Amino acid sequence: MNMRIEYFATFRLITGCTCEEIPIGESSVHEVLEIICMKHPNLKHELFIDDRLREGNKILLNGKDIRALDELTTLVRDTDEISLFSAVGGG
Repeated sequence: MNMRIEYFATFRLITGCTCEEIPIGESSVHEVLEIICMKHPNLKHELFIDDRLREGNKILLNGKDIRALDELTTLVRDTDEISLFSAVGGG
């Protein structure tokens, strides 16, 4: 089955879409992010610094921040939904 990935802010600009579905079995959030970074290579620089999630980015799994779960090692299923929010500045 396919997992739904939603993109917001800068991630939407990089991917050129608001959402997409990718085929995935049971895996971790990190593995899913690696898969979408292979599809959208410019995404990796915005998501990670030295294989750690870049400060300010928010990743939600079914509406819950992964930092409140098991972070990048959180297990996901194909029925889950991941939402990616990039850090935004303003003033």
